[in-house]
Amino acid sequence: LRLEINFLSSSMDPLFILIQLEVLIQFKNSVSQFHNPIFQCLTDLWIQITIMCICSRICH
Repeated sequence: LRLEINFLSSSMDPLFILIQLEVLIQFKNSVSQFHNPIFQCLTDLWIQITIMCICSRICH
């Protein structure tokens, strides 16, 4: 997970991160059909991390 976060934050292309976020949201929507709370929680966390990465990109 940490490696992926580093990869996301080091990626120079904001569009790439936005696409990543879009994929995550679609993934979350498909996951919600399974009603697995742990999985949903992880996906939510992942989306929040991605949004944080986007914000840090915009701010810097």
